[in-house]
Amino acid sequence: MRKLLSLILMLILLAGIITGCAGGKSHTAAPSGTNNQNEAEAGFTQNVPDENGGKSTQQGKSTISAGYNAYKQARDAFDKYALEQSHSHEVVDVGIGLVSAFELKIIEYLLPLVFIGESINSTGRYNEAMETTMLQTGWADDAKLTDNGDGNFLVTGTSRDGGAMSIRIEYDPDRDDLRLEAQKDGEPALLFEYAKNGGGYAAQYYFKAITGRDFSGAKEQMCVYRTIFDGQNGSCARFDGIDAEPETLLGGVPSEEDFISGATHWFTIANGEFTGKLNGKAF
Repeated sequence: MRKLLSLILMLILLAGIITGCAGGKSHTAAPSGTNNQNEAEAGFTQNVPDENGGKSTQQGKSTISAGYNAYKQARDAFDKYALEQSHSHEVVDVGIGLVSAFELKIIEYLLPLVFIGESINSTGRYNEAMETTMLQTGWADDAKLTDNGDGNFLVTGTSRDGGAMSIRIEYDPDRDDLRLEAQKDGEPALLFEYAKNGGGYAAQYYFKAITGRDFSGAKEQMCVYRTIFDGQNGSCARFDGIDAEPETLLGGVPSEEDFISGATHWFTIANGEFTGKLNGKAF
């Protein structure tokens, strides 16, 4: 019962923070006048020592939570538009889920991104104890947060099914790119990256996903899911049976064509029109 209540609270916090955490600077939308005033009052142009260990936090830069939530909001808007447009396209309407990295099992590894940096967004100062409390309330009862002081974080905790989770996060606020590596019980569980790309984003997810079913049950393979978009135009793709980690996005994003080249399933939407190949059907 406690885990069920924690999950419900987690989802409530996730929804609330995503819609209300624009206090940190974002690379995709100008902050409100109130946020600008709060940032100035909080001294967001200088380094402020952390009272919880002497580390310094770079103020005036996007935090992990602000950067990730800006990406997520832009991604959600693109996905919603593509889904709405797909209803008038028979192949995409049926196959759009093939290229959507929305499996529930990866949400647990991504959720810490919503919390890390929220103390800065809320108070203007980094407070590791405050963020640990948020993680313990909304993610895992025994969550532990370690800030290495250089944009790298380690988050550990026990999953809802009792597994030991370890999540390493690397974030560059100047480029607005992020890399997350998650393990469960010592085994790789998820690699996630996103990078700002002009007026939009590129992102990729690498994890074991169900790619088919037969008489023996579900067939799982390591897959790379990729999306690259700017506003309502962009592409989504899935590469099946990938045995090695994909090339990183940190420091540079390839062209849209190169990014999805060779995908098992893919679609591109441009000006409301689809092209691609889903479940073996080209269009």
